[in-house]
Amino acid sequence: MTPEACVLTNTDNIAYLGRINDWYAALGKKRHHVRSEDLRDALGAVLEGREVEVPRTDAIGCNIPDR
Repeated sequence: MTPEACVLTNTDNIAYLGRINDWYAALGKKRHHVRSEDLRDALGAVLEGREVEVPRTDAIGCNIPDR
């Protein structure tokens, strides 16, 4: 999915996979204000040695096809 972010720990475990933020409520439907900064929160947790509170979210965008 694009855009989608992945945050890895120093042991190569996936700490977070999903949307960057919740700017889009649905495909083509933007919100007026971002309510959740999912990627920023995940990066902060990993850098502080904490577990990511929401490790997976659904990204809204275009699928990236397998070749």
